[in-house]
Amino acid sequence: MRKPPSLASALFLSLCVLSAPALADGADSGHAGIVACVKIDDTGAVIGAFVIVSTGDAEEDRLLLSGVRNLQWGAKKAGETRGVWFPMGLALNGATPPTGPATCAPPQS
Repeated sequence: MRKPPSLASALFLSLCVLSAPALADGADSGHAGIVACVKIDDTGAVIGAFVIVSTGDAEEDRLLLSGVRNLQWGAKKAGETRGVWFPMGLALNGATPPTGPATCAPPQS
């Protein structure tokens, strides 16, 4: 199994908490959190993202996921692996992100 991108792995492991203005305007409950399954390409663009765990409501999930899809990670660095799915914990307004799985992948069709 390939290792997820180091930056994204660090974000998930430290349960990165993002503020509402930095990620998604309009969410207001103060307790929204998700674990998203994310895939980043070699340029640093998010090429896929979906919610796998949620503690908020559908609208807050949509806003958080929109923010994830608009993140730019920067170009791939030596030793990083890109193009693989990995879990990323996110929350609004100082909330703690929910616990998620160690790995993730899109559902099989």
